[in-house]
Amino acid sequence: MEVFKLKVILNKFIGRILTLVGIIIACFFLIMTIYIFFSKDSDGSRISTSITCLILTLIGIFMFIKGRSKNKKMNRLHIYNGLISDAGKTSIEDIAKIVKKPTNFVALDLQQLIMKNYIAGIYIDLNSNNIVFKKSDNEKILKINKKLEALKTFKYHDLYRNHKYKKIKYKVILEVLIYENLKKYEKAEQTLLNIIDNNKVELDLCYIHLGNIFIKMNKLIETSNCYEKALHINPENQEIRNKKDNITYKISSDFINEGKAKKAVDFLLKVYEREGERVSVSTINNISWAYNELRDYENALKFSNIGIEKDNNDYYILTNKGNALFGLNKNEEALEIYDKVIGIAPTTYPYGWFGKGISNYYLHNYYEAEVAFKKYINIKQSQDAYYYLSESLHAQHKYEEEIEFLNSIIKKSRNIAWYYNSKGYALCFQNKFHDAIECFDKTIKLDENFADAYYSKCRIFCEFNVIDGALDMFKKAVELDKKFKDVGKEDNMLDIIRSFKEYEKIINECI
Repeated sequence: MEVFKLKVILNKFIGRILTLVGIIIACFFLIMTIYIFFSKDSDGSRISTSITCLILTLIGIFMFIKGRSKNKKMNRLHIYNGLISDAGKTSIEDIAKIVKKPTNFVALDLQQLIMKNYIAGIYIDLNSNNIVFKKSDNEKILKINKKLEALKTFKYHDLYRNHKYKKIKYKVILEVLIYENLKKYEKAEQTLLNIIDNNKVELDLCYIHLGNIFIKMNKLIETSNCYEKALHINPENQEIRNKKDNITYKISSDFINEGKAKKAVDFLLKVYEREGERVSVSTINNISWAYNELRDYENALKFSNIGIEKDNNDYYILTNKGNALFGLNKNEEALEIYDKVIGIAPTTYPYGWFGKGISNYYLHNYYEAEVAFKKYINIKQSQDAYYYLSESLHAQHKYEEEIEFLNSIIKKSRNIAWYYNSKGYALCFQNKFHDAIECFDKTIKLDENFADAYYSKCRIFCEFNVIDGALDMFKKAVELDKKFKDVGKEDNMLDIIRSFKEYEKIINECI
């Protein structure tokens, strides 16, 4: 399709001039019309002058509309040219859908443009409602299509080079690249598997390529297997070894975070056996982590020691060793390991501080636990750290500081039940029982199954001789958690309700 560019440019220029001049004339004479019409001058020519100005205003509006129409028509011509010449569209219906105009409108528009000699080299077949090229223009469109294909081929050449193929010819791998680009990954996978079956060169690159396709399909285990095969062919490829380690870490981490630690162990042990001496510290670390999650602390300790032999400054594997020792109730030994972790990463890695805090807490070193949990919270916020810091302060009878801390985290989140329960418990030790009851009620409102809150209310009711309330709260606490039956037997504050039949009934019913 040939567009007469000079004619188009001239018409666009005329259209813009008409638009600009039209709007200026229309605005000027409209203002003049209003001004003259409402003028207080009694001259009889006022009305005739107003009418003249109004007519000139309408002429200006007409010029503006005419200019806009010319511009729009030339813009449509530009779009038609792109669709027909560049994109190869020949169906009037297809063009109409793209420009969002009725088919008849587009057909008439094109016909007018052809008749007015804005475009040449095409005509509209009324029977098929298609654009037909004259012979010379047919040749041009074929050349344009060839150029478009060449551009696509150039793009696939880039993809080919990215995969570092040299011996496998471009034409062999092109179909895979096309399917991959179209996100038809299953077809890309099958085509590449066929190439692997019929090929003897650059198989490591083929497996890496296949692994990359599996990543896009979110098939991480298959990705890991492909990278493993590539490494078996070319064990010196450090880049792919690192990628495989990352995939292994991602797979095992996902299993553990989903509560499938056993599945993570099974997967990682196979990797461990296959890789032998080449096994990475991150793989060993995840084995130790998974065993800790399974509470198999002996195996967790065994594998963390293997990892430390490879790298004794890896604070991840050291943390897992500390966690295993803590799980085995070897808190003093665990403290030594956590101190080493803190020495390596004191301000960026929080878990050394958490381990130190929890170990000291269970060794009843509450002040050291308090310091460690505060350090942890400076790096990372977590519910566990909040809880143990609150408990450490409570164990030191720092009730005021504990309440102040709990108030600070309540401001951040007002829907955590245990915040209010711990605050209520601390208030009891300050003899602020009314405030404590409010906190326990808030706890129960947030979590109606929070047994500790019912038991704490029972103790306060006993303190104030509210027998019915105490029995109700004790019954609810024991129903939710049977441990409170035994706790109640040892609690002197409950002596006031032991003589009642309801108390005996609660104890006997909850056996």
